[in-house]
Amino acid sequence: MNNPFQYGAALKPSQMLNRRQEIRDVTRALLEHGRLFLLGPRRHGKTEILHAVCAAAARQGAIVLSLDAESYAGFDDLVQGIVAQAARLLKSDVARTGEKILAFFSHLRPVIAYNPANGEWSASINIAAKSDQLPLFIQALDGVARLAKHADKPVAVVIDEFQKLIEWGGEGAEGQIRSALQRHGEVGFVFAGSKTSLLNDMTLNPARPFYRMGVRHFLGPLPREGTSPLHYSRIRGRRLPGRPESRGKRSRSVRRRSLQRAGALERRLGHAARSCWHWPHRCRGKAGA
Repeated sequence: MNNPFQYGAALKPSQMLNRRQEIRDVTRALLEHGRLFLLGPRRHGKTEILHAVCAAAARQGAIVLSLDAESYAGFDDLVQGIVAQAARLLKSDVARTGEKILAFFSHLRPVIAYNPANGEWSASINIAAKSDQLPLFIQALDGVARLAKHADKPVAVVIDEFQKLIEWGGEGAEGQIRSALQRHGEVGFVFAGSKTSLLNDMTLNPARPFYRMGVRHFLGPLPREGTSPLHYSRIRGRRLPGRPESRGKRSRSVRRRSLQRAGALERRLGHAARSCWHWPHRCRGKAGA
């Protein structure tokens, strides 16, 4: 049996608890061409919410370009990722896809290639090494907007760890990005980030360009009320390996109270659960030695 306690890895949508309202709000922003900032500390589930939202929007026919800014070295890499994702999501034959991408992103003059072995697209852009790269990102957003005008379905851009863009371009980048977002009302934008002090100032300070630019959604810890029963429903019927079924049985009320107490451990629950899970194996190893 697989360990029911997973910690430190991305969760599947089916493994998430008590985030349905957040998923609905972010999905609505994508499908209705909104602007939403999803803020919160690390390990609170922002990335998992974005994955679930992108999957839900795709099921409704939307074209969603989803990028994690921390996966890229700078604006040039991010822009190449946007162009490559756009080519992959167009879902037409290779020749037509190439023509569309070159038309939508004509100002970037990208060089795109298709790998028939894995069905993936790649893109490269020729730029001067020391040139200002922020305009490349603005032109990429312009290209996404042109794509949206020709598409018969919603188009959205999702950028996780959005604060990296400000680190690359400085505070002056905020005004240029805001101007691009204002021009492209046919595209939905969702920006997520974990540097809450920086992002709170960006979105709440009247002197900064992103003030009241969109809906702010601060992601806090899971509410205790209602979460413990969900944990219970996920793991009931499971038992530790190597223990007889009869010895592992406990009454429903005792297990519920145990899980409610465990809920108070919050972040330490994952570490404690993993240690407990592997303890029987270590004990049997010592006994065998």
